Amino acid sequence: MNRWPLITGIGHFIYKLVKEILRKAREGAPGPALGSGTDMVKCPRCYVYVQAESAISTRVEGRTFHFCSKECLEAYRRDHQDIDAAALDAGTKNNYT
Repeated sequence: MNRWPLITGIGHFIYKLVKEILRKAREGAPGPALGSGTDMVKCPRCYVYVQAESAISTRVEGRTFHFCSKECLEAYRRDHQDIDAAALDAGTKNNYT
């Protein structure tokens, strides 16, 4: 009697069982925890999302801009000379607390 079909069938059954168990475990797994009430903002220069609490913000002509870093703020200022540079220099860390 040839045992290979039986061994192959049992191996396939075990594979499907483990695959189903892992799929169910992934479905129930929670996503990344950012904490409650964490707002994300997008840097207009490099398009990276950062937490609003750590973003460097400034208001220009009634509009608020959020940057991921001082370097992005300065590069954005260089790229947009028509925007009031003095207003962009006023960029500070947000203080949402």
